[in-house]
Amino acid sequence: MKQWQLAVLALLLAAVVALLVRQPVVEWPIPVERVTPQTGHAYTVRLDRVPLPPLHELRGDTSDEPRRSTLQVLRNGEPLGPPHSVHDAIASKGAGAYSHWHDYLYFSAPANADPRSDGATYAVRGYPQLPAWLRLVLIGAAALLALPLVIAFLRALSFSARFGTALKLAATAAVLALAPWGWIPLFAAEAQRLSLAGRWGFLALFVALAVLGLAAVMIAPFVRDWRIRVPVVLLLLAALAVDQVMLGVSRHPMTLELMETFLRERAMAGTVLPAYGGTIAVVAGIGLLLAAPFVAPPHPPVHLHPVFALVPLVALVGTTFVVHGTRGRTEAFAAPVAVPAQLVSAALLAGAEQKVERPPVEYEAPLQSPFRKIVMVVDESVRGDYLGLNNPKFDNTPFLLAAGPALANFGVATSAANCSVAARLIMRIGLQKPQLPDTREVWRRMPTVWQYAKKAGYTTALVDAWRAVGEFHSYMDADEARSIDMTKSALQGPEWTRDRLAADMVIELLRRDEAMFIYVNKNGAHPDYAQQYPPDLGYDSSRHVAALPLDDKRRRAVADYHRALRWSVDAFFEHLMPHLLREDTVLLYTSDHGQSLYEGGYDLSHCSLGRDLHVGEVLVPMFVITGSPAAQASFAAESKRAFGRASHFEVMPTLLELMGFAPAWVRGTYGPGLSAVPIDRRRGFLLGTFYHPAAVWIDVDPAPRAAAGPVPR
Repeated sequence: MKQWQLAVLALLLAAVVALLVRQPVVEWPIPVERVTPQTGHAYTVRLDRVPLPPLHELRGDTSDEPRRSTLQVLRNGEPLGPPHSVHDAIASKGAGAYSHWHDYLYFSAPANADPRSDGATYAVRGYPQLPAWLRLVLIGAAALLALPLVIAFLRALSFSARFGTALKLAATAAVLALAPWGWIPLFAAEAQRLSLAGRWGFLALFVALAVLGLAAVMIAPFVRDWRIRVPVVLLLLAALAVDQVMLGVSRHPMTLELMETFLRERAMAGTVLPAYGGTIAVVAGIGLLLAAPFVAPPHPPVHLHPVFALVPLVALVGTTFVVHGTRGRTEAFAAPVAVPAQLVSAALLAGAEQKVERPPVEYEAPLQSPFRKIVMVVDESVRGDYLGLNNPKFDNTPFLLAAGPALANFGVATSAANCSVAARLIMRIGLQKPQLPDTREVWRRMPTVWQYAKKAGYTTALVDAWRAVGEFHSYMDADEARSIDMTKSALQGPEWTRDRLAADMVIELLRRDEAMFIYVNKNGAHPDYAQQYPPDLGYDSSRHVAALPLDDKRRRAVADYHRALRWSVDAFFEHLMPHLLREDTVLLYTSDHGQSLYEGGYDLSHCSLGRDLHVGEVLVPMFVITGSPAAQASFAAESKRAFGRASHFEVMPTLLELMGFAPAWVRGTYGPGLSAVPIDRRRGFLLGTFYHPAAVWIDVDPAPRAAAGPVPR
């Protein structure tokens, strides 16, 4: 490279480094008219209009980084404090305490005066930063600019070989510094468990494989045969990237249970992944930076024979053997080898599932139901306390609010699990809390709701907005599908059209002159929320998110979620309701699970595996619609008595009672339905794969349900 080219690169590098290290300062007076009083001595002001230098942002504290903000609050030029205060303390004690939380400033005045009228001037002083994605881009640009400069310098000194080795060592150190925090606590806990259990042989194997996994990361980049080196290091880095993405969106590393879920529901990936595009982009950028030195040819003296490739091979095979043999109980290995092991194990488990043997329905009493049409609607990702029907703060369900006595609303219920697959299966099979986790896999030997419907004389129909005809999900297989007389797929056109198409299919089935049980898997309101409503939907949800302490991207996502609810829930029933108001028709509605809408400080909307997950993941709606005066009166009375106390575990019993099975027999076999909701029990949900021994029951009651609004500190 010519000297003038190197000079240009040096100037560009200097400019990039200057932009990275520049630390601007902004000071902005707080306009009195923008200050909003809160509870106690607390006041808030939104900071998203603070004038900032180009490409910079003023970063507030978050749940994950509670002391991230560098903001100072000034009163007459003097700083207040303490900063980073808990919001409850600001409200109760005040005295100048403040908190910069996301885009909002929560603050108080000295002597707990009203800052809008105490005659003082208030201002904020901050140190804006470049967004993380831009810093990453600039760091990458700096690395690319610096690389030819460093190479030229080292070549001039005849040290290019050493440089290549040093770069590989630096990249390896970066991987080891970046990744282990995801698996070291799991490794320590599992090692302790094995030692306490006296399983010394297995503990030795476990430790040996853990050491081999780390050794694989350090050895693979130095194998001299590129045909071995390149695929191995790309596999290890890709696995690390998957684990880092999972850590970024959920705060928990990848596990076998999640991998099984992803394989089963991989058709949803194309719609869900865009919601986490920011995290994926950052991880991908770092991965690309690390990949370059990893795949580059090694130089002597660290120039390993291909036989050393046996180390990563043994680590991958051995880890897969242990993970698969223990069903993930010892998945606490280094992510570059653990994630491929989880993928192989999940694929083997999916391909070797034992056959389901459904017994016939054993019921000899006469069956007679007043309903010729029973409709069960299971929505997707609809959070119960975000519907205006259950929360007067929101106006996203005007039709349902005006539906009148035909709708018996049981309020916010709880789902059986926080993941679609388990929740949907539990409702179709009727598993109850004492059977969970189902380690004996009783679910494989239980009749399905379709079998009961056919026993009661109903023609069975499935309307599915998630799969094409002949494709199955949520643990349905060909044997179960044979109990369904007709299947209709609404998997057509843009996502926002699918629920309307499903409603039209239900209307067509309701017109048939035969007794029918109709089960609907709606498209619902899953991420990406912006794809779940028509572009010209005339509903403005911005007022519901204006005060949320979230960044703009997350605030827009919550606004889109409200629009999705307005379309996929309210407009769905507005279209369907006129066809339901007949004496011989009844509809039961709920969702598979709720959503976490960033209140827990993470991006993953559901399927979290940590016990500290936000309860919004399991809050679902539940109501009944019927044109039968007698049934409506009964459901209305029970919905008032048990408002906000129902759960998924009442779904199967309710459907069986509606089909004409004797209530006493139903309660003895499956427990109470919506006709007798047990209001004094502690509701809960299953966390983890429903048949896995590691799955745990998490109580929801009496923990308070989080409402939409500012996140409490």
